Amino acid sequence: MDVLCSDKTGTLTRNELTVTAIRAQPGFDEARVLMLAALASSDGGQDPVDAAIRSAYAKKGLAPLPKQTKFVPFDPATKMSETATVDGNGATLRAVKGAYAAVVKLTEASPDGSAAARELEEKGFRVLAVAVGATTTAMRLAGMVALSDPPRADAADLVSELRTLGVRTVMVTGDAAATAAIIAREVGLDGAICPPGPIPATVHPQDFAVFAGVLPEDKYHLVQAFQKAGHTVGMCGDGANDAPALRQAQMGIAVSTATDVAKSAAGIVLTAPGLGGSWPP
Repeated sequence: MDVLCSDKTGTLTRNELTVTAIRAQPGFDEARVLMLAALASSDGGQDPVDAAIRSAYAKKGLAPLPKQTKFVPFDPATKMSETATVDGNGATLRAVKGAYAAVVKLTEASPDGSAAARELEEKGFRVLAVAVGATTTAMRLAGMVALSDPPRADAADLVSELRTLGVRTVMVTGDAAATAAIIAREVGLDGAICPPGPIPATVHPQDFAVFAGVLPEDKYHLVQAFQKAGHTVGMCGDGANDAPALRQAQMGIAVSTATDVAKSAAGIVLTAPGLGGSWPP
């Protein structure tokens, strides 16, 4: 292996997400933004983002959430989750949460919202936008929820050791570029960030250190592009959205906390927490 493509969340980071900040838009307060975000989150599922948001809402001691009449879990292709509920007047209410760039397309333009999202992303937070509206009307941007997820303690050492072995490590993530760049610096990934858009067909590992805002199929295409350039490629990930790339890579590596789908797609499954793996005692 001479190049390793690594997912960010849950691979280079601890996947210990915590709601760190909430930014409400005019007409909303932080409690309502958090309530809408929690409403658009699964209850008791395996999604760590949803679990963090539901936990933050529970700790606030706020009123019980309205009953969901419909729930669409997070889709890596749309980068959103969605729910429907009935408000006090009997009207159906739609709430959406997800990547800022995806959610804001459903709402009117908000310069203040864009500035707030950019400020949070530049601090290294994972930023989710929350929007709400009736099913028959345009949606309003309610606010943003920022989550922190620190790097794994062994991530920087692993990147450094791989470098000494002649292995180039690149980060491949669906998160925003500003957020990814902060984590990349903290784990020792130095280099340019690939501009948003489709992965170039002739890209090389030395061209970029970070590929951000990518879709699951982009991870797969990136592995393919590196392989066509003559590289032996490893892919390290933890989520179902990493499965196609894990299966395509010559060395697909799932971390110990990976989903069953990711572990099934990988050729190697780490059995101890962290990235280094360990021999049995």
